[in-house]
Amino acid sequence: MLIVTLSLVRVISMETYPLPERPEEAINQLIDALKISGELRRFASGAHIPVQPDHIIVIEQGALSMHRMMDGLMMIESTRPQLLGITYNNQFSHHFTIKAESVCEARMVPRSDFEAIIETRQLWRELLLVVSWYYDVLYWKSYHYLGRQSYTLIRNCLIELAAKDEQERDQINACDFIRGKTNLSQSYILKVFSDLRKGDYIDISRGRLKSINKLPDRY
Repeated sequence: MLIVTLSLVRVISMETYPLPERPEEAINQLIDALKISGELRRFASGAHIPVQPDHIIVIEQGALSMHRMMDGLMMIESTRPQLLGITYNNQFSHHFTIKAESVCEARMVPRSDFEAIIETRQLWRELLLVVSWYYDVLYWKSYHYLGRQSYTLIRNCLIELAAKDEQERDQINACDFIRGKTNLSQSYILKVFSDLRKGDYIDISRGRLKSINKLPDRY
């Protein structure tokens, strides 16, 4: 049974604490500057993109996801150009994998070239903006997903999915999206979907989220 609850304690929700805005201009400037270096490689959908501490990965085209090795939990997913590995971490490849979710074009730039280009072009401010954004996203994910009850995880995932462009959203199976981010069982997610649809809180067609109304705080 769905119950909408009102609390005297103000709870910060995804609506009031939205995903941090992506610094598009800074990312594009860095990617453009790095096109003079490295090797451009093409990865088929489903392929693993190798992560090396001495290289920066510039995703120029395609969709990707990052997964935690110990349980396959999806940590991030992206359909736009990205810079991976700009913060040095030689433990990353032991704990996480990067998977191409579509055909991807990735430029492998040696870290030494990356640092030289940043210094020559004086792109330290742009680099700082991008690194700060990555940390802001981590804080955002930690706040909304760590230690949450199962329904709250589903609710937050639905709000995150609904915020995507319609064209991108239509390519994503809502149940798979939530399972990848939470490791909740398919049966539980589908049961919640069914109850939310009966209450006219969400519109899902063929597994694709079409729209959401104001979702209940509790389930």
